[in-house]
Amino acid sequence: MLIAKIIIGTLSFITLFIALSVLYDKEERFYSILYTVVLCSSILLAITFCVLLALPHFPVFAIFKIVLFVSVYFYFLFSSSPYSSHNSKEIGFWVSFIIVVFAFILSSVLYYKNIRESEEPEVSVITYPLISARDVITVSEKKYGSFLIQQDYISEKLVYVYYYRLENGGFKSDTIPADSTTIYYLESCTQPYLEEITITSYWVNHNKIPERRIVKSSVVTYRLCVPEDAIINEFEFDSE
Repeated sequence: MLIAKIIIGTLSFITLFIALSVLYDKEERFYSILYTVVLCSSILLAITFCVLLALPHFPVFAIFKIVLFVSVYFYFLFSSSPYSSHNSKEIGFWVSFIIVVFAFILSSVLYYKNIRESEEPEVSVITYPLISARDVITVSEKKYGSFLIQQDYISEKLVYVYYYRLENGGFKSDTIPADSTTIYYLESCTQPYLEEITITSYWVNHNKIPERRIVKSSVVTYRLCVPEDAIINEFEFDSE
Protein backbone atom coordinates (compact mmCIF):
# COMPACT_ATOMS: atom_id res chain seq x y z
CA MET A 1 0.00 0.00 0.00
CA LEU A 2 2.81 2.43 0.87
CA ILE A 3 4.59 1.81 -2.45
CA ALA A 4 1.33 2.36 -4.34
CA LYS A 5 0.78 5.67 -2.52
CA ILE A 6 4.31 6.86 -3.37
CA ILE A 7 3.97 5.92 -7.05
CA ILE A 8 0.53 7.49 -7.51
CA GLY A 9 1.45 10.66 -5.61
CA THR A 10 4.65 11.07 -7.65
CA LEU A 11 2.85 10.44 -10.96
CA SER A 12 0.23 13.08 -10.12
CA PHE A 13 2.95 15.74 -9.83
CA ILE A 14 4.88 14.49 -12.87
CA THR A 15 1.79 14.60 -15.10
CA LEU A 16 0.89 18.02 -13.70
CA PHE A 17 4.38 19.31 -14.54
CA ILE A 18 4.18 17.86 -18.08
CA ALA A 19 0.77 19.42 -18.67
CA LEU A 20 1.69 22.88 -17.38
CA SER A 21 5.31 23.16 -18.53
CA VAL A 22 5.47 21.09 -21.73
CA LEU A 23 2.03 20.85 -23.32
CA TYR A 24 0.67 24.29 -22.49
CA ASP A 25 1.78 27.38 -24.37
CA LYS A 26 1.43 30.32 -21.99
CA GLU A 27 1.90 32.98 -24.67
CA GLU A 28 -0.75 31.66 -27.03
CA ARG A 29 -2.80 30.12 -24.22
CA PHE A 30 -3.12 26.97 -26.28
CA TYR A 31 -5.16 24.15 -24.78
CA SER A 32 -4.60 20.98 -26.80
CA ILE A 33 -6.49 17.72 -26.42
CA LEU A 34 -3.32 16.07 -25.14
CA TYR A 35 -2.94 18.83 -22.54
CA THR A 36 -6.50 18.27 -21.35
CA VAL A 37 -6.03 14.51 -21.16
CA VAL A 38 -2.76 14.75 -19.22
CA LEU A 39 -4.13 17.39 -16.83
CA CYS A 40 -7.29 15.35 -16.17
CA SER A 41 -5.12 12.28 -15.59
CA SER A 42 -3.06 14.25 -13.08
CA ILE A 43 -6.19 15.37 -11.22
CA LEU A 44 -7.55 11.81 -11.22
CA LEU A 45 -4.24 10.51 -9.83
CA ALA A 46 -4.33 13.23 -7.14
CA ILE A 47 -7.86 12.22 -6.10
CA THR A 48 -6.83 8.55 -6.00
CA PHE A 49 -3.84 9.44 -3.84
CA CYS A 50 -6.07 11.29 -1.35
CA VAL A 51 -8.43 8.30 -1.18
CA LEU A 52 -5.49 5.97 -0.49
CA LEU A 53 -4.32 8.26 2.31
CA ALA A 54 -7.70 7.80 3.99
CA LEU A 55 -7.52 4.01 3.82
CA PRO A 56 -8.00 1.58 5.44
CA HIS A 57 -9.65 3.22 8.47
CA PHE A 58 -9.09 6.97 7.94
CA PRO A 59 -6.20 7.52 10.36
CA VAL A 60 -6.22 10.84 12.19
CA PHE A 61 -3.11 12.22 10.50
CA ALA A 62 -4.68 11.48 7.10
CA ILE A 63 -6.44 14.85 7.51
CA PHE A 64 -3.11 16.64 7.69
CA LYS A 65 -1.58 14.62 4.85
CA ILE A 66 -4.54 15.22 2.53
CA VAL A 67 -4.65 18.95 3.29
CA LEU A 68 -0.89 19.22 2.76
CA PHE A 69 -1.01 17.36 -0.54
CA VAL A 70 -4.04 19.28 -1.85
CA SER A 71 -2.54 22.64 -0.83
CA VAL A 72 0.77 21.94 -2.59
CA TYR A 73 -0.99 20.49 -5.64
CA PHE A 74 -3.34 23.44 -6.12
CA TYR A 75 -0.57 25.93 -5.42
CA PHE A 76 1.48 24.58 -8.33
CA LEU A 77 -1.64 24.26 -10.48
CA PHE A 78 -2.81 27.86 -10.05
CA SER A 79 0.63 29.46 -9.78
CA SER A 80 1.33 28.27 -13.34
CA SER A 81 -1.81 29.91 -14.63
CA PRO A 82 -1.23 32.91 -16.98
CA TYR A 83 -3.80 34.86 -14.97
CA SER A 84 -1.88 34.57 -11.71
CA SER A 85 0.28 37.49 -10.57
CA HIS A 86 3.18 37.64 -8.16
CA ASN A 87 0.93 38.95 -5.37
CA SER A 88 -1.67 36.25 -5.93
CA LYS A 89 1.04 33.57 -5.79
CA GLU A 90 2.36 34.97 -2.50
CA ILE A 91 -1.13 35.18 -1.02
CA GLY A 92 -1.87 31.63 -2.18
CA PHE A 93 1.32 30.39 -0.56
CA TRP A 94 0.54 31.92 2.85
CA VAL A 95 -3.11 30.81 2.76
CA SER A 96 -1.99 27.26 2.00
CA PHE A 97 0.64 27.44 4.75
CA ILE A 98 -1.91 28.56 7.36
CA ILE A 99 -4.37 25.84 6.33
CA VAL A 100 -1.66 23.16 6.56
CA VAL A 101 -0.55 24.35 10.02
CA PHE A 102 -4.14 24.36 11.26
CA ALA A 103 -4.69 20.84 9.88
CA PHE A 104 -1.53 19.62 11.60
CA ILE A 105 -2.61 21.07 14.96
CA LEU A 106 -6.10 19.60 14.61
CA SER A 107 -4.70 16.17 13.68
CA SER A 108 -2.27 16.24 16.62
CA VAL A 109 -5.04 17.09 19.10
CA LEU A 110 -7.30 14.33 17.76
CA TYR A 111 -4.41 11.85 17.74
CA TYR A 112 -3.43 12.38 21.37
CA LYS A 113 -7.07 12.38 22.51
CA ASN A 114 -7.28 8.84 21.17
CA ILE A 115 -4.45 7.67 23.46
CA ARG A 116 -6.10 6.78 26.77
CA GLU A 117 -5.14 4.84 29.86
CA SER A 118 -6.48 1.29 30.04
CA GLU A 119 -9.48 0.90 32.34
CA GLU A 120 -8.11 -2.20 34.03
CA PRO A 121 -4.44 -3.12 34.40
CA GLU A 122 -3.19 -6.47 33.16
CA VAL A 123 -2.42 -8.96 35.91
CA SER A 124 0.00 -11.83 35.25
CA VAL A 125 0.63 -14.58 37.82
CA ILE A 126 3.43 -17.16 37.59
CA THR A 127 3.51 -19.96 40.17
CA TYR A 128 6.67 -21.81 41.24
CA PRO A 129 6.31 -25.00 43.37
CA LEU A 130 9.01 -24.68 46.05
CA ILE A 131 11.51 -27.21 47.32
CA SER A 132 12.93 -24.89 49.98
CA ALA A 133 13.28 -21.20 50.83
CA ARG A 134 15.23 -19.10 53.31
CA ASP A 135 16.02 -15.49 54.07
CA VAL A 136 19.47 -14.07 53.39
CA ILE A 137 21.00 -10.64 53.95
CA THR A 138 23.00 -9.64 50.90
CA VAL A 139 25.83 -7.13 51.13
CA SER A 140 26.85 -5.08 48.10
CA GLU A 141 29.77 -2.72 47.83
CA LYS A 142 29.84 0.16 45.37
CA LYS A 143 32.54 2.68 44.59
CA TYR A 144 31.90 6.16 43.36
CA GLY A 145 33.79 9.40 42.99
CA SER A 146 36.53 10.83 40.79
CA PHE A 147 39.72 9.21 39.60
CA LEU A 148 41.73 10.60 42.51
CA ILE A 149 39.12 10.48 45.30
CA GLN A 150 36.90 7.44 45.65
CA GLN A 151 34.50 6.39 48.39
CA ASP A 152 33.03 3.00 49.18
CA TYR A 153 29.35 2.50 49.79
CA ILE A 154 28.14 -0.71 51.46
CA SER A 155 24.44 -1.62 51.54
CA GLU A 156 22.58 -4.53 53.09
CA LYS A 157 19.39 -5.94 51.66
CA LEU A 158 17.15 -8.75 52.87
CA VAL A 159 16.19 -11.24 50.17
CA TYR A 160 14.59 -14.69 50.04
CA VAL A 161 16.47 -17.49 48.33
CA TYR A 162 14.29 -20.29 47.01
CA TYR A 163 14.73 -23.51 45.07
CA TYR A 164 12.20 -24.89 42.62
CA ARG A 165 11.95 -27.84 40.27
CA LEU A 166 12.13 -27.45 36.48
CA GLU A 167 9.93 -29.36 34.07
CA ASN A 168 12.90 -31.44 32.94
CA GLY A 169 13.50 -32.65 36.51
CA GLY A 170 16.35 -30.29 37.34
CA PHE A 171 16.49 -27.71 40.11
CA LYS A 172 17.14 -23.99 40.01
CA SER A 173 17.55 -21.24 42.60
CA ASP A 174 16.65 -17.59 42.50
CA THR A 175 16.14 -14.63 44.84
CA ILE A 176 13.30 -12.19 45.45
CA PRO A 177 13.41 -8.91 47.42
CA ALA A 178 11.87 -9.13 50.89
CA ASP A 179 10.28 -5.69 50.73
CA SER A 180 8.15 -6.81 47.75
CA THR A 181 7.17 -10.15 49.27
CA THR A 182 4.29 -11.12 51.56
CA ILE A 183 4.44 -14.46 53.39
CA TYR A 184 1.32 -16.55 53.92
CA TYR A 185 0.81 -19.73 55.91
CA LEU A 186 -0.41 -22.86 54.15
CA GLU A 187 -2.72 -25.53 55.37
CA SER A 188 -1.09 -28.82 56.30
CA CYS A 189 -0.07 -31.26 53.54
CA THR A 190 -0.06 -28.46 50.97
CA GLN A 191 2.86 -27.97 48.60
CA PRO A 192 4.71 -24.67 49.31
CA TYR A 193 4.76 -22.33 46.34
CA LEU A 194 5.74 -18.84 45.21
CA GLU A 195 3.53 -16.56 43.15
CA GLU A 196 5.08 -13.80 41.07
CA ILE A 197 2.38 -11.20 40.44
CA THR A 198 2.98 -8.56 37.75
CA ILE A 199 0.52 -5.67 37.48
CA THR A 200 1.01 -3.69 34.28
CA SER A 201 -0.80 -0.46 33.38
CA TYR A 202 -1.03 0.61 29.75
CA TRP A 203 -1.73 3.57 27.55
CA VAL A 204 -3.91 2.32 24.69
CA ASN A 205 -3.37 3.92 21.29
CA HIS A 206 -6.80 3.74 19.62
CA ASN A 207 -5.43 5.35 16.46
CA LYS A 208 -3.90 2.01 15.43
CA ILE A 209 -5.74 -1.02 14.13
CA PRO A 210 -5.33 -3.29 15.96
CA GLU A 211 -4.99 -1.04 19.00
CA ARG A 212 -1.43 -0.67 20.24
CA ARG A 213 -0.60 -0.75 23.94
CA ILE A 214 2.19 1.32 25.48
CA VAL A 215 3.46 0.27 28.89
CA LYS A 216 2.87 2.98 31.49
CA SER A 217 4.10 1.19 34.61
CA SER A 218 4.78 -2.34 35.81
CA VAL A 219 4.88 -3.45 39.46
CA VAL A 220 6.05 -6.91 40.55
CA THR A 221 5.07 -8.37 43.96
CA TYR A 222 5.43 -11.84 45.43
CA ARG A 223 3.31 -14.20 47.54
CA LEU A 224 5.47 -16.69 49.41
CA CYS A 225 3.25 -19.48 50.74
CA VAL A 226 5.06 -21.66 53.31
CA PRO A 227 4.14 -24.14 56.11
CA GLU A 228 3.08 -22.61 59.40
CA ASP A 229 6.20 -23.73 61.24
CA ALA A 230 8.51 -22.12 58.67
CA ILE A 231 8.62 -18.83 60.62
CA ILE A 232 9.99 -18.95 64.14
CA ASN A 233 8.09 -16.83 66.67
CA GLU A 234 10.96 -15.14 68.46
CA PHE A 235 10.96 -11.87 70.37
CA GLU A 236 14.07 -10.25 71.78
CA PHE A 237 14.48 -6.88 73.49
CA ASP A 238 17.75 -5.26 74.45
CA SER A 239 17.23 -2.99 77.45
CA GLU A 240 20.86 -2.01 77.80
